[in-house]
Amino acid sequence: MSMGYKWLDKMLKRLRTATKLDLGATLGLRRKCNLEGWASVYVYPKNQVKVSKDAAIRISNGLMTISKPWFEVEVAAPCVFEMERGSQLECNGNFDFVSGSQCVIKNGAMLRLGNDGRIGKGSNLECSKEIVVGKNCWISDDVTIADAGKIVIEDGVWIGNGAQIIGNVKIGKNAVIGEGVAVKEDVEAETVLA
Repeated sequence: MSMGYKWLDKMLKRLRTATKLDLGATLGLRRKCNLEGWASVYVYPKNQVKVSKDAAIRISNGLMTISKPWFEVEVAAPCVFEMERGSQLECNGNFDFVSGSQCVIKNGAMLRLGNDGRIGKGSNLECSKEIVVGKNCWISDDVTIADAGKIVIEDGVWIGNGAQIIGNVKIGKNAVIGEGVAVKEDVEAETVLA
């Protein structure tokens, strides 16, 4: 008998989530994704999702969300998510593009995302060549990340409000980039920049 209640509870949770989604955008993006394991993608309302026909998205064992409101009570701002011709996105686990964020993957560029990460409201991620974000990375609000070659953000990095990561840099494991800091050269692991 308890198995029936667990199944019903699971179905009710899925239904509650589905009523919050932009189902047309979610289903449209799902068709373009290669989903591995128990992967999925959810697109919330107030989004501007544009994915080229020959762009490739692979999500494995996790949930990627686009335009997810950070707080249920906040008024969601549009999330811009664009993938141009020949661009690629690999998401290995859970990752949230919060409402109000912007992600543009240019022609032929590659974006790799690790598990349990997020990019905050007002943040802009522009991938021209290659950007790698490790697992457990927290990218706060109003952050700018723009590569000129390759940007690597290793596991456990926290990037504070208004920070700028520009160029061809590597940020080591568990580093903390403080509010408003501009990073234009490599940052050692376990370093705090303020």
